[in-house]
Amino acid sequence: MIVVREDRKPLDVEYMAILYDWILSVILPLFRQARSDCLRIDREVTSETARSSQKRAARRKAFRHLTKKKLLAYSRGRLTNEDTEDEEDEEVANIVENEDTTDDGMPCIGEEAEARDDGDLS
Repeated sequence: MIVVREDRKPLDVEYMAILYDWILSVILPLFRQARSDCLRIDREVTSETARSSQKRAARRKAFRHLTKKKLLAYSRGRLTNEDTEDEEDEEVANIVENEDTTDDGMPCIGEEAEARDDGDLS
């Protein structure tokens, strides 16, 4: 699998590991707290306008943490703003440039592919 940035440059394994850790340790708890706050607001606030406003504020509080700057700070210098490989091999470049690539369009390699094509699910 290749994961790419918005500019279609692939992210390396270290970047993905740091991103994953950041999501689990920082972002997920913030979103859980926002969800909990929204449920509490639903129970406690009777005015629809006030309820809507307070729930929006709880969600914004979590979303404010979704920035590249905060991810880079979390990485403690292990990541930089341009943390991708400058040299891409031809296969990676072709996949990255193909916006229509799906799992169905990916080539299968070896005998396992032939078994799947024959309907064998083993």
